[in-house]
Amino acid sequence: MGHVGLGGFAVFLPQFLPESFHDSTNYMILFIFLYITGAYLRHFKLSFNDKVNERQTGLWLMLASVAILWILIIVLNVVAVHFHSRYIYKRTMFFNGQQGFFVYTAAVGLFVFGKHLHISDKMTPFINGLAATTFGIYLIHDNIIAETAIWLKWLHLPTLMNDKWYVVLLTALIVCPIIFLICAGIEYLRQKLFALVTNRR
Repeated sequence: MGHVGLGGFAVFLPQFLPESFHDSTNYMILFIFLYITGAYLRHFKLSFNDKVNERQTGLWLMLASVAILWILIIVLNVVAVHFHSRYIYKRTMFFNGQQGFFVYTAAVGLFVFGKHLHISDKMTPFINGLAATTFGIYLIHDNIIAETAIWLKWLHLPTLMNDKWYVVLLTALIVCPIIFLICAGIEYLRQKLFALVTNRR
């Protein structure tokens, strides 16, 4: 029940009361909720049908969630154009926020699908090393100070998102991975520095 209650504050309530739950404290609650979800899915099987294996369940859950999100965007845009409503148009991405329900179910599906991927032994050290930096990446780029500096002041992300479709696509495919890799490099250096200091003691 505790996990369900935490999910209410992390995902469900922010979906419909975004102004009341849009702050850094609730993002931390969301992170804790996602971490608990991942820990649960790692040790317990997610399958709604004995005839469908867990990997297929994860794939279909992810695809269905993404499809629903796209349909909601299209429908809201059509409604906004039909009624000439700027109010609805500004909310066409209402369900696509990181605290959205279908974003959460898509993430769950992706996690479950990825849990069953067969990865080469040669790639395992690299993947584990990169995975070890993810919490640091989150802390670096997703706090209020860094978020404002990177996404708003330096990259002017809201302006880019209203630009032509290929600009949005290039931003998603190039800029976001670059930010991820830079933050991963910073966290990797921090780990090495701390390990060096600790070993000297």
